[in-house]
Amino acid sequence: MSRKLDNAAWEEYINKFDSLQGSKTVIDFCVENELTKVSFTIIKRD
Repeated sequence: MSRKLDNAAWEEYINKFDSLQGSKTVIDFCVENELTKVSFTIIKRD
């Protein structure tokens, strides 16, 4: 499940999550997209 993503890929995931407008939790989104919650949270916060 561990994979290295570049900044453009992270930006795409963040935009995709933001477009859901709260219809999914971070955990559900990360599981669905095979991301780690910790990595997604850190990248989104920056």
